Amino acid sequence: MGGYAIFREDKLLCFASREESRGINWMLNRIGSGIIVVNDQTGQEISMVIIHGISKLKPRIESGKLYCSVEISFVTNIGEIMGGRSIFDSASLDYLTEQQEKSIKREVENAIRTAQEKNSDHFSILSKFIIKYPLLRDYFQENWQELFPDIKFEVSVDSRIDGTYLINEPVTASKEAVGE
Repeated sequence: MGGYAIFREDKLLCFASREESRGINWMLNRIGSGIIVVNDQTGQEISMVIIHGISKLKPRIESGKLYCSVEISFVTNIGEIMGGRSIFDSASLDYLTEQQEKSIKREVENAIRTAQEKNSDHFSILSKFIIKYPLLRDYFQENWQELFPDIKFEVSVDSRIDGTYLINEPVTASKEAVGE
């Protein structure tokens, strides 16, 4: 089963989709592994396997407003190519890196948007602010329901592709295979 059920106290608040759930896992720094499916420039699907990932939440207050930077970095391997075109050139690998970063950023931003719309801090952002600003603990706890929906989140994602699993060059990628 994919996804999460989000509760507030003892009542079901909402269900998170599989993609939103991975966004939640990134926010909680609970990413072990997973698969990101992206398209290359020609539209063929490429499965990227997450082999390592980490995220950091950095709360701050500027001009009386709450901000939270979400910094994500991860490493993938190319797991599977669903097509006949070779992707093992620097331009293609740069494009795939950009696509996997966009995919994860979108998942995290969707998870944040849903949490703020439902006014549900299931990322424990409150505790991050209390740790950084302990003198404001009482203020945060008393006003968190009003503060949380207005936090400005800034998501940055950085990734790299380390290698592949057992992948041979596609048959149609070779000039000899297509008769040229």
